[in-house]
Amino acid sequence: MDQPKRSYYLRSTSYFPLTLSLLLLGTVYLTLFIDTRGNSRFTFAELGFVLCFLAYSLHKATLSRIEVSRDGKDIVAMPSLLDRRFWGERETSARVTSGAELLFCCRSAYGAFDGYHILLRAPGNSEQILWKESSVTSVSRRYWERIAREIARNNCVSTRLIQQRVTAEGIQETDWTAQSNRVPRKNLQFLIGLAFFPWMGIIARLLTRDVRLIALIGVLLWLVAFFVVRYTYKTRQLSKDEGGFGTGMLVWTLTFVSFYVVTVLVTDAVLSRHYSR
Repeated sequence: MDQPKRSYYLRSTSYFPLTLSLLLLGTVYLTLFIDTRGNSRFTFAELGFVLCFLAYSLHKATLSRIEVSRDGKDIVAMPSLLDRRFWGERETSARVTSGAELLFCCRSAYGAFDGYHILLRAPGNSEQILWKESSVTSVSRRYWERIAREIARNNCVSTRLIQQRVTAEGIQETDWTAQSNRVPRKNLQFLIGLAFFPWMGIIARLLTRDVRLIALIGVLLWLVAFFVVRYTYKTRQLSKDEGGFGTGMLVWTLTFVSFYVVTVLVTDAVLSRHYSR
């Protein structure tokens, strides 16, 4: 008889900006519902509830999980609903032998990011990949550390957080600590710069009320961001996975569009209220 399993959700931050943007946009429409008079206010309410529901659904659909039996002998890694539906990923199961370790790993190869892995290492150093994520911004080390502690405490499975670096000399392995997890300054400036682009919707709305011109400004901003990201991936080797670039740009594009629309609508609502007084 199968042992009951305890689930641990592997929260991914890749889709968090998009989820937050949908939630903010839904909040804006609900606010417009409160401030507006007439039949159009109910349209705002419907859009607000739909967007909030989409944000919640996206959050649930992007959660992967790892299931560990109560006795710590069986582990199942379950990809998120999006990964199963769109990328064809399947669950992976493994049997935990005596002396095995469950490793939460951040991996790089020849100076480039090579994904986050959850590995089951058996005695003799044979490893099985249970779960992998290629996006460079998708995993929180602090959250994984908490998950690792809970699995060790609740299921009596040995766990560790490690960093692996593949070089010409071989594989170097060290503990993955808060100190070693610091983002390089250049990469941090790059991420901050990307986060700034959607806020340009405020300036676009201040410059004009023409929807077509606002949309054109948005397209130009996206093109600039695309070439900056492409150049950065090529020159700084943020990731060795070309598929990671495409997926990252798709997520960022959806986030940019939704957040750009939010900033334009909020700015328009503030200006309309100011000039109506």
